[in-house]
Amino acid sequence: MKRINPLIFIAFSVLVTFCSKKSEDKPSTPNPHEKFAVTFKVNDFIQSIGDIDARNSSSGQNQKQPGDSLKKYIDHLVMVIYTSNSTFVKQVSQNSSNPDFGVFKDSLPAGDYRISVVGTKDSVPLSYSNPPEAGPSLINLTLPGTDAFYKFMQIGVNGSIDQVVVLSRVVAKVKLIIKDRIPFDTKSISIKLSAFPSSSVPDMNDVFSGISLSSGGYYYAVRGQFIYYPLVYNIPDSLRGSTNFTSEFYVLVLPNTTKMTMQLTSNKTDGTVLAQKDIYDISITANKRTILTGNLFDGITTDTSGLSVGIDGRWNADSTVQTF
Repeated sequence: MKRINPLIFIAFSVLVTFCSKKSEDKPSTPNPHEKFAVTFKVNDFIQSIGDIDARNSSSGQNQKQPGDSLKKYIDHLVMVIYTSNSTFVKQVSQNSSNPDFGVFKDSLPAGDYRISVVGTKDSVPLSYSNPPEAGPSLINLTLPGTDAFYKFMQIGVNGSIDQVVVLSRVVAKVKLIIKDRIPFDTKSISIKLSAFPSSSVPDMNDVFSGISLSSGGYYYAVRGQFIYYPLVYNIPDSLRGSTNFTSEFYVLVLPNTTKMTMQLTSNKTDGTVLAQKDIYDISITANKRTILTGNLFDGITTDTSGLSVGIDGRWNADSTVQTF
């Protein structure tokens, strides 16, 4: 039996309506100042056999959940609209406390539009172009990140439209387990991600062909890669001397990107480096969980076994194991 790829989808219908008056001789030219009613509905949830939180359906058939189930996965929605030539039109945001969460009601003149919709569990900041009236160009999924869904679409407002659009999960969930004992003179453990290939920092037309998304907070491009500021954990006295330090976070999976690099660094209380390890070629796939387990503090200079990399089958039945 063919295995169903467990993707998480959020389905919503797009309804665009307007009325036009016929001329006796020829169709009237749309008035560029006239606006037409546009309604976006994000109120249905479709789930296949598994999802990010390892909840499984009872069969291989898709299950349609009640509309309120949307709030179990998404608390924030952002819709950004540009014209077909990338001129910013408007941004609309919602959160799950809104009575009409998932329903966008607006109006647009006749024309062609490029629309990006992002749904996230936690609130995320938007970065704006220069000048600001050019519109938002980036959504920062700052580490430790959040569950995130995305859809880009092109719509022509020239008649009634009623269509279903699907938001797909665009993040992988990473679980890091450092098995060995944390030394008592440890001040912090930092996690730094890199190696998202790109020749330049993306603008609104790149990455997802709509509004760009970034993972890891503020970033800069160097040698054709994205470099992100690290996620830093200050180690309290209660964790010093303990084992199995665990961190979980979400990583944006850029198009055509299946690998990333992680650098783990532990600093002493005096600020000097206690231990550091680079982990290369970590597999990441949207809608899958990657688990990293291994040692950081023992045998740093001689241990070549590093951390083992695997894919948790509770997200997807496919699995890979990598040792280095």
